[in-house]
Amino acid sequence: MTEAIHPSVRLRRMRRALSVSPALAYAIRFGLAVSASIWIGKAPGLVENHATWILITVLMVLQPTSGGFLLKGVLRAVGTLVAAFTAIGLFGLFAQDPPLLMAGLFLVQAVAAYGFTGTRFQYAWFVWAFTTAIVLGDAMAGQGAVETVAFQRASMVGLGILLVMVVDALFWPARAEPLLRQNLAARALQLAEALRRAIVAPVDPRAAPPAAPEPGFLATQLSLVAGARAELDVSRSTADALQRLVMLLLTLDSRVRALAMPITLPPVQASDRRSFAAALTELARQVEAALAEVAASLTASRALTPFSHELEQALLALDAERDRLLPRSGRSAALEGRVAGLHDLVALLGAVEATLLSPGDSGAGGRTGSLRDFRPDPFRMKIALRAGIAVIVSLLVPMALGWPMNTMVAPMAFMTAVLTRGAGVQTLTGLGGVVALGWLVADLIIVYFTPHVGRAPFALAAPFAIGAAFAYIAARRPQLALLPSIGGLIAFLSVFGGTGAPTDVYGPYNTVCYVAVGLGVGWLVSRLMWPATAAGLFRQRVAAQLTLCLGAVREARESGDSDRRRRAAQLIQGIAAQSLQLGPLHQQALHEPVERALDPSRRTQLIALVVDLADAVLSDRPGVIAPILERGGAPLGPLLEALRRADEALLDSMQTAVDVLRGSAVHRTSALAAAHQAVEDRLEELAANPSAIPERNVEEARRFLVELDARRNLVSRQRAIEDWLGDWRRAAAAETGA
Repeated sequence: MTEAIHPSVRLRRMRRALSVSPALAYAIRFGLAVSASIWIGKAPGLVENHATWILITVLMVLQPTSGGFLLKGVLRAVGTLVAAFTAIGLFGLFAQDPPLLMAGLFLVQAVAAYGFTGTRFQYAWFVWAFTTAIVLGDAMAGQGAVETVAFQRASMVGLGILLVMVVDALFWPARAEPLLRQNLAARALQLAEALRRAIVAPVDPRAAPPAAPEPGFLATQLSLVAGARAELDVSRSTADALQRLVMLLLTLDSRVRALAMPITLPPVQASDRRSFAAALTELARQVEAALAEVAASLTASRALTPFSHELEQALLALDAERDRLLPRSGRSAALEGRVAGLHDLVALLGAVEATLLSPGDSGAGGRTGSLRDFRPDPFRMKIALRAGIAVIVSLLVPMALGWPMNTMVAPMAFMTAVLTRGAGVQTLTGLGGVVALGWLVADLIIVYFTPHVGRAPFALAAPFAIGAAFAYIAARRPQLALLPSIGGLIAFLSVFGGTGAPTDVYGPYNTVCYVAVGLGVGWLVSRLMWPATAAGLFRQRVAAQLTLCLGAVREARESGDSDRRRRAAQLIQGIAAQSLQLGPLHQQALHEPVERALDPSRRTQLIALVVDLADAVLSDRPGVIAPILERGGAPLGPLLEALRRADEALLDSMQTAVDVLRGSAVHRTSALAAAHQAVEDRLEELAANPSAIPERNVEEARRFLVELDARRNLVSRQRAIEDWLGDWRRAAAAETGA
């Protein structure tokens, strides 16, 4: 046994010795891929000026996680292929008519910019735009037939993606799925403690309300979901389950805020109060244990131990204590609402359990988006037009200056033309720094390194060291994420892009000049033509989320409980797609001098309010109330009519919120508060005259009370958004007046 133990101990020690940190592993992969791309680019048989695209592809595609690289690689490959066929078609049709050729290029850039500002396949749209401009530019400059140029570009990009795939697979591949599981496990443990405190809030009113989630958290997790979805060993059902889990944990965060509000228990004896508090404490303990089991299952990637039975037993005990209290003290809407909220919480944890036990059951069937559902967004259309103008102008400026054709200006102009003001400040500042650093590094290589080693194999030590250093810095400082790609582009392209190393600094100087032209033109166009702010786009995204909630409420009123699961899945997926953009937009808005009334605290609060509203929409079941009231006859008719008017006021309030966030100046007074008060008045009248209420069985009466509480919750969440809108508009008016 001793002889068997010692080799295993030595093996574990060897594994620990060979393991490296994620940042260092990424740096080594980046350095190796850059060096290999330079070496392959100098292989005989490759076209000199197109072989550099192997290096460019490596610089742009390699990511810290394998899933991130695969996703970006696939999008780049698709964008490149579509661009190749687009360029061939445009040049074949309009080669003899330059104005029409430029018009076609403008249309491509505008359509790509519109897609880039959306929520799906953004990098593919970007690659389609700049690759089309590059292939057409090379063809117009006489560097070869357009078919040859397009094929060479596409093949070099394919080689670069294949090279990155090999390097990523061989040297400490970092997968997105384990990192996502760790993040979700940590979040589950945080929610376990917060929910334990929130559930016992009636007996501990001093509990502080939880803070709203940070806008960037959800965007980060959904980005990891996209990376995990691209990983070869992660099934689609697993990726879908992880995305649902992200949104379920976000909904749990909303339940924490809803349950954290303390309630006043009806006047009861101290022993009854203690019994009810003990039942609450036991349920809180079971909830905490369930989330701890979720965290353990995610961390260890093991099968989940079911916990629904224990939760249901604790919930039954709580129901029994509630039934003991109510006959002595009369009906308590607050108590019924709290218990209904706990029922929803247990149901939500049951959905978490089902997601981890049966990841293939997505419940996301039903119709998806189609061309018939397409509605052009005027805000994005303006950005699309200015992006097309910027690319065309950036190609014409070097011609007017008498410079040789260099299509690098096209992607730079496109990159800055689609940006908001805040993103423009961030991007230009970051680009200026990394371009200057890359230029300095390129000059140092030319002056001090290449004269001694020339084209010897030792020359690859320089790009490895520089690439690894850039990648390590970016991994440790996420705000410098542009350093490996753009900084590496400037540092490597002019030095190692040809068959031999240059002997002066003209190469990097020339590259920097073209980059400056592209960035300058794009930035000027973005400032002069329909300038977009990050705060404005932030409002557009939130308005889109509210539109999804509004559509779900309307459809629920029309179709009742039929297909409710599909509507819930669509709402969750839509909220997730829009939320993916909110984190970056929130960060960009920090650097804008405009829309100061929409400050960081208000943006964070608005995200939490919309999540709470979506949570209330998911819990709303209007098909329960109407049949019960209609069978009640004339005594319940006024209540039914009041509920219908409250529904109309609710839908109008939600539509008004969407219009205001999208910039509408039309001011409509909300009737939601008055309509909801009318419902409460009808309920009080019925409570004062119990004989007018038809007899109902206990279960039907309870479902009626629970649904009424869900309706109150939905109305209160929408009124909270109304209050936020009023506060924001007053602050904006005061800022304008000042």
